[in-house]
Amino acid sequence: MSDQKSPAPGSTTNPLGDSQEARFLDDLKSLDVPARDKGVIRLHLSRLQPENRDRQHLRNAETVFDELTRTRSAWLYRLRNSDLMVVYERHENEAAERAVLKLLKLWERDSLMQKASSDPRKNRLSSWFDMNQDYDKLLTFAMRQTATTDKSVRKSLPELIAERELQRTSSERGTPLTPIELGKAEEALSRVDLSSFTRRQPVCAFVEDGKPEVIFTEVFVSIADLRETLMLRTDLTVNPWLFQHLTQTLDRRVMAQIARREDRTLLRDGFPSTSTSRRYCRKSS
Repeated sequence: MSDQKSPAPGSTTNPLGDSQEARFLDDLKSLDVPARDKGVIRLHLSRLQPENRDRQHLRNAETVFDELTRTRSAWLYRLRNSDLMVVYERHENEAAERAVLKLLKLWERDSLMQKASSDPRKNRLSSWFDMNQDYDKLLTFAMRQTATTDKSVRKSLPELIAERELQRTSSERGTPLTPIELGKAEEALSRVDLSSFTRRQPVCAFVEDGKPEVIFTEVFVSIADLRETLMLRTDLTVNPWLFQHLTQTLDRRVMAQIARREDRTLLRDGFPSTSTSRRYCRKSS
């Protein structure tokens, strides 16, 4: 059995801290047949009146088993609804019964106990199991509790694959663009020669005789190429407002470079557009 103080992964909150359904399930699975000679108690603390299941009362329920947990003769597991699972060694039956009797006495005025027997095994507060006989029932219960705690258990295979692909893609794209990184990029744009990132391609239409006719020439600057050069490990597009500011700076930088070209070929072949892909085009004459 695991150390009762270790947190359970994927657990939800119990009033006393992390609930431990996952650890309960793991411990059940780890028990081979000879090791299942144990008793199990479920304390239905969630059935008590609200004023009788505050943090202190729940802590008292755990404390009555201190004698057993100190000697590693019992293990406690908190459920998210405030119930408590107790697994104890078979030879400690009497000690387990004495602990439950203390709890019956503690909550004797609760409406749950008004029609309850004083027998520790015949009351509405506790349910008793023999792990040898009830192992499959307990395992099914633990699996159901864990499935409702860990949402990933209920995801379909396509959902899990898509989630993994999104994580991989996000990792490859890099860290999100920040205002500080934006300032660095704009400073770099003021110095870099954009001609090496400039591309041209004709945009054609098919006329009646089936021959392609050039409508305009598209001149564009590749954001992907700029990222590879200036900010390799940064995802430029994750923040739309910062990205828009960056592309506006890029527009001004490209137009300034076009105006300085001696051959004026870009002015003849293209004019700036407002496309977010940072393309610049001119209709052919």
